[in-house]
Amino acid sequence: MTNQKTYQLRIDLNDSSSYDAVYSTDSDSTSNYAAYSTDSALSSYYAVYSTFSINNETDKYRLSVGSYNGNTGYDSLSGSNNKPFSTRDRDNDGWSSYDCAERHQGAWWFYEYYHCRKYNSASYCRHYCTNYSYYCALFPDGSDNCAFCANSHLNGDYDGSTRGTNIYWYTHSDSDTLNSYGCSLQYTDMKIRPV
Repeated sequence: MTNQKTYQLRIDLNDSSSYDAVYSTDSDSTSNYAAYSTDSALSSYYAVYSTFSINNETDKYRLSVGSYNGNTGYDSLSGSNNKPFSTRDRDNDGWSSYDCAERHQGAWWFYEYYHCRKYNSASYCRHYCTNYSYYCALFPDGSDNCAFCANSHLNGDYDGSTRGTNIYWYTHSDSDTLNSYGCSLQYTDMKIRPV
């Protein structure tokens, strides 16, 4: 970045005590955000947001994104709009008994989106938790329940062996643009620039 005064960057994904993220120190600045990814079939995708900002530490690095443009088949970041940033040691996701950052093994703008047992039968939840590839976005919560933390998580493990700890960008089905409901991402590159 050319203007080092505008941004502070302190990220260490391997240190669970690290909390600071990229955020603008100039409230009048406007930025845009682009995420580039490659899936297991080596196809490339992008998602660009017209505006992007992260608020300060007092507001828990709350995310604000503008309109989406891209070829991912689904806008999977705007669900995190206006949500605080969660890390393993700072659980800001809104779940009272569930820590999305801990379960997903990485920091992100997680939120309490969907808890399967609340709305559906135990057999339905068990079926969806165990039988569908989009389980990368659903986590078991007890023997019959699932929790959905976000539509995307680009800070996941490169080779997350447990579904849900991997990098993902949720899509509605395997027939959508990204392979395997967006669970098969091998690479991501996130870029922020002043506009």
